[in-house]
Order: sequence, then C-alpha cells, then structure tokens
Amino acid sequence: SNHAAVGDDDPFDAIETTSLVTGSPMIPRCKIWFDCEVMRRVDLEAELELFVGLVVGVLHDGQRVKIDPITDSLG
Repeated sequence: SNHAAVGDDDPFDAIETTSLVTGSPMIPRCKIWFDCEVMRRVDLEAELELFVGLVVGVLHDGQRVKIDPITDSLG
C-alpha cells in the first residue's frame, strides 16, 4: 500500500476493529484473521522490510481455531 500514517495519527481510528491475542487491530468483516508475534524484522532495501511472525491466534468464519504452539500445527 502507498498509504502511510502521518505523525501520531492511527490509521485504524477511522474504522471498527477488534483483536485476538496480541492486541493488534483486526477488521471484523474479514473472512480469516492471523494474529502474529513478530519474531524477526529484516531490512531488505531503503524503504522495504520483511517481518517474520509466529502465529498465536487464528479466527476463521467467526470461530477461533486452536493452535498448538509446540508443533506449530492447527488442532
């Protein structure tokens, strides 16, 4: 996306959001959510970053999906 937050403005203030585990904003009308903890951030270029995350929460069709953190598989 070419849209960026300016100053201290939160881009999610204008829309309804909810959260699962980490408190990160999620849009309620989405079909599926993945809530992740950032494990690593890699600078790729001057304006590009790659984030690697550990999935800690999943919601699909309004139902929470159990995650087994030991095996990293869906239960």
